[in-house]
Amino acid sequence: MPAQTVWQHIDIPLPVLDYQNTTASGQGKGSTEWAAHSHTPMGVELWGEFDQLVTAEGQKPRNLSTLDIDFSQRLEIITSDLNLVSREEDVTNRLESILATFAREQWDLSGGIVFSQQNQQIIGKPDLIAQVRDRAALGVGPIADYESPPHKGRAQVRRNNTKVIITLYRMPFETKPVWKFSFLTTAQYIIDAWEVPDDFDAAKMQAKAHLPKSWSTEKRKVFHMIRQLYGQMVSDNRRYGILTVYEYWYFCKRSSQGILSISRAFERQATSPSIFQAIKTMVGFGDHGLEDVVYHPQSASIHDDDERPGTLGAGRGGSSIGRAVTGVNNLAASLYPWECDVYDYTDSVLLLTTGKDPTVIVKLQIDPRMKHVADDMANEAAIYEALEGNEAVQKVIPCFRGHSTHLGVAMTCVEKELDDFDDIGLENLSGVLRRSAIRAVQVLSDAGILHNDIALRNIVQSKRDPSCAKIIDFGRASFSSDRKRLAKQVERIKTLLNTDIRGRLHGQGQEETAQLR
Repeated sequence: MPAQTVWQHIDIPLPVLDYQNTTASGQGKGSTEWAAHSHTPMGVELWGEFDQLVTAEGQKPRNLSTLDIDFSQRLEIITSDLNLVSREEDVTNRLESILATFAREQWDLSGGIVFSQQNQQIIGKPDLIAQVRDRAALGVGPIADYESPPHKGRAQVRRNNTKVIITLYRMPFETKPVWKFSFLTTAQYIIDAWEVPDDFDAAKMQAKAHLPKSWSTEKRKVFHMIRQLYGQMVSDNRRYGILTVYEYWYFCKRSSQGILSISRAFERQATSPSIFQAIKTMVGFGDHGLEDVVYHPQSASIHDDDERPGTLGAGRGGSSIGRAVTGVNNLAASLYPWECDVYDYTDSVLLLTTGKDPTVIVKLQIDPRMKHVADDMANEAAIYEALEGNEAVQKVIPCFRGHSTHLGVAMTCVEKELDDFDDIGLENLSGVLRRSAIRAVQVLSDAGILHNDIALRNIVQSKRDPSCAKIIDFGRASFSSDRKRLAKQVERIKTLLNTDIRGRLHGQGQEETAQLR
């Protein structure tokens, strides 16, 4: 094949997917993430100018350089290796493989953009994200030192990585299965079907109240689908987003006035322009961030503190314990994740910071389907509340600032402390700090509290007094009068520290080791 320009190489259809065993109800169950339950566009309109932008992109010098490759043949090879599509998540998986070929670094057809499935550091939880390829920024190389870094190294690498990913993040993809959305063949159908019920306020949306009985199934699907993508764009401060059922694609733009503009439908097999050319155009825009927005009045009706109910919303994942945390001092009930910044993360929660109070860490349940996470967070809130009058315990645990489920997921606020023992590394801990950790666990035992998850990751250095340790994460904690079990957790921390000291800290003297016993 003779050399072609970059633009010519990507002027080809998307590969055919082999759908099998799919039904209108679908195989496998997708979820509408929590972000969608808090946002509604002020209006939906046609983005008629997008085609002109694609045409203009094709004339840019970056797309007129020539490459001696066979992109079409490579796509055929990739597609032949793909399994049949029988479940909703299969569509996302196949699309990721196809876009990985499009973004192959040696060819750079995508303009330095890579595509990956949802990332823990991204608040809105889209199916796929487009982000700038920047291996140096993402820590490739130095990240190999993650397991044995200097003081605070592990935590800092993880947090820096989070900041970089958010900086490089361009836009979300929301994928839907064509067998559930076969009616989505034109953008005008979406625009005509879009409507917000007159009496459908934010509380009803967050509680997933039933839509009007007069609405067709297709109209309901359009309502939820648009709010899901729009919610992801708002939560992550993104201006652009892509909605696809694979056979048809829609390229979307959000305005600061809350209007969602949607391109015409791009068909999978289309060329001049193709889907690849449209994606290349959108990721090449230079204004992907959008923070100042007008909230839909029905989306934001509980946004003002004066209008917020006195009790927390009965969203998914909450429990009676968690919803009992109320009052003017409940910071969690006044927070919205899209107003926060990602600080860190675990497998089940995002850790956020907020401009409302920079001294606070906000724990946010990542997935509303993880009921055990919501239950643990509600239990932790109840433990914190029960201990508010115990001065001795208050010195060895973080200050509790509230718990809420007003967005349909659990959110807990505590004062920010310094790094945990696992991140710091035991080799960097002073004997004073280790002894403080043992005393902290002893205080809990004296108060009849079984932590039930004593581990280095759950012991932190106090921000107010770095020579002292505090115990965190009471999701599995309980009250007990069993003195043997209470004493055993003190022995647990002693053994944990002493074992590592003997095995890893060869420089520690016998006298300091003995003081830990």
